[in-house]
Amino acid sequence: MGHPSRPALRTAIVSTTLNALAFVIFAVVTTQVTPVRSGSPWQDDPYDTVVTFTMFFVPITVFLILVRALLCRRDEPVPLYRTHQVIRACALSALLVSATCVTDWAAFAVKADHRLWDGGTPWLIVGLGAVSVLAALNWLVQILTWRLVPRHTGEQPTADCLEDVRLVVELLAHRGPGPVGRLASRLGQYSGTLGWIRRHFILIAAVASVTCGLAVATGLARENGFGWLFPGETVWFAGGMYAFLIICDAILGLTVRPAPGRLSRAAQASVTAGAAALPVSLALRQSIWSAARLGGTIGTPGQYVALTFTCALLVSMVTFGVMVAVTMFRAA
Repeated sequence: MGHPSRPALRTAIVSTTLNALAFVIFAVVTTQVTPVRSGSPWQDDPYDTVVTFTMFFVPITVFLILVRALLCRRDEPVPLYRTHQVIRACALSALLVSATCVTDWAAFAVKADHRLWDGGTPWLIVGLGAVSVLAALNWLVQILTWRLVPRHTGEQPTADCLEDVRLVVELLAHRGPGPVGRLASRLGQYSGTLGWIRRHFILIAAVASVTCGLAVATGLARENGFGWLFPGETVWFAGGMYAFLIICDAILGLTVRPAPGRLSRAAQASVTAGAAALPVSLALRQSIWSAARLGGTIGTPGQYVALTFTCALLVSMVTFGVMVAVTMFRAA
């Protein structure tokens, strides 16, 4: 209590939340409002794929930040592990926003879909500039915060996000208003399930990813009709979501589990890399198609599926091989 990093952490949380809010509003308006999207330089792939995912990932990250911020109370000490994990979450949100801004600026620089630009395009660039300035200021705040926070050592206690969720539920059960407190009390009765969640996190992440993939594919199908792309869209988004959740687990400390064996670690890394390769290869499909000298322009659903699945398999195999080789080298 009273450490100079505490007000800096609070500023970083507020800055990240405002930056994320501005980004999500900008992303939704420029991708979901048809009259606005029609003159956007980043309305097509590979640029559109980036915002399609970050538009979901940024709110998820900020939600994790705000949940844990409820435990950062002025009259109580804050564990150093929580401080580090919250700052890393802020950095992840800023990275997602910045990556989207860079992608949109690249689309503008190369004059993507220039023939479709209209009178609203300059206003889109102005909005992009405003979001980019907020992102730069957010990075400045986070850098200053990192410099003030003490380093974490192995001797200091640590816990995961699930444990903090349990503490938030207890806090709301005791201090929350009537309905919220009663709901939190009921949820607190199931705190014993946290161990089960930790043991089965990968399975839960996979199920949640497929569910999100189905939801997104269904939403797209309502606009464009159900067809052969529906299963592909489900798998592409599910792959990106799964990779995001696994990476968040590693970076943000969602769960603390026993370290897997060497082969298990290599297998998990290869699956995650392959899942991430699905949306990446989808976004870069034409460039990959041309680089492979397959001729013409990729355009059929079968070609999309074959290309993305092949890229995912190759990335997964290479990742597994590299991980095993590194493990053998260290063992030697």
